[in-house]
Amino acid sequence: MLNSKIFLVPFIAVLILMGSLNAEEGEPIAIRHWPGNGFTVESMWDLHVGVGLNDEAKSLLPRSVDAEMEKLPGNKGIPCTLYREANSPKVMLIDQAEAARSDKDKIHPMVLVISKDHEEKLHRLANPLSDETIVYVDGAAISFLDHDLMSMEKRIAKLKALTPVEKQPLNRNVVVVATGEQFTQEICEQCAKVYRPAMMIVNASIKSVGGIEVEAVSHNTVGFSKRESDSEETRFVSLGTTPYKMTDELAELFAKKEAAQKKSREMFAKLSVEQMNFKPANGTHTPRWNAEHMMGRELGFFSEIYHAVDPSVAVMNLNPKQMPKDYTFAHADWTGEEEARQMKRVENFTRRFAYLLDGMDLNKRAKGSRFWTPRRLLVQMEHHYEEHSANVVKKMDLEGWPKK
Repeated sequence: MLNSKIFLVPFIAVLILMGSLNAEEGEPIAIRHWPGNGFTVESMWDLHVGVGLNDEAKSLLPRSVDAEMEKLPGNKGIPCTLYREANSPKVMLIDQAEAARSDKDKIHPMVLVISKDHEEKLHRLANPLSDETIVYVDGAAISFLDHDLMSMEKRIAKLKALTPVEKQPLNRNVVVVATGEQFTQEICEQCAKVYRPAMMIVNASIKSVGGIEVEAVSHNTVGFSKRESDSEETRFVSLGTTPYKMTDELAELFAKKEAAQKKSREMFAKLSVEQMNFKPANGTHTPRWNAEHMMGRELGFFSEIYHAVDPSVAVMNLNPKQMPKDYTFAHADWTGEEEARQMKRVENFTRRFAYLLDGMDLNKRAKGSRFWTPRRLLVQMEHHYEEHSANVVKKMDLEGWPKK
């Protein structure tokens, strides 16, 4: 929970809302900067939100956004929940009241807020700066000061009226985005003192904030995971507006791995819950284990490497127990189609943060890995998907294989 009163009221409400929807915290999200000072936020559940995107930015996106903050339904200031249920391809956007009434299990929602009027009761109580555009997802609150409804004159007056507490604990779940030219070094320093965010994204002209050097990132993406400690310093970052471009050699390795994944997903997507849970009489694994194992291995190995380069990307281990007798289903009610989506989510994660492989020797052990070189890992994952997919196809000829 946040330590500052800045986000206290809305964040408590959102935690209650998200808790009722069974959201898990701490998974890495990606924040991307686009031409025209627009942004997108991508979650591990592959929800994709746009903030301030112009036509040029939209033409450059890897895929269409699921929601644009400026086009939310209903009155601004009313939180909307974006989610997609397991076993359903449809992304839904509902208001807070409908989400609170729902008794369905919504997985990893994004809660989207655009404040309308700082005199309204919620925002007067919640935030001395108010009028902000906020995305809440996976335990993090991302506040887009560039795209809120407060004039810079009013913001400066509000900031100057506040007395920052210098030793105030870090808001370890908060990211502040203030990249417009109007956010000078002086204003950024004042914002940092008031918000005490875990991360602050500033414009490229600012080289340091409060004596802390700004990390200048040449591409347009930065990852963020919920921090464990509130005693760290704020991380200041500036982003380009161009996606990371792989070398031809790395791009070819990724393409081969992803081609194998696609074939595997297409096979799994046809299977029912009963077929995914089929336990062969010969004591071999269920098809579901094969799906979980392939996905878990890729996620675990790549997140170890990514985390070693940037701790903002958390290490994730979803690999199931190895022996059939020790294995329990992670999601016994997921269809093969949803397991295929899970595999796709991991594929997207690996590509989304592939910029952390930049500069690595493909033939030397990767930082954070016990034995993998980037090349060997990508080749192994390609063969791994092919091998385990073939094993599942063989099970379809075994006695007792469910027909539906």
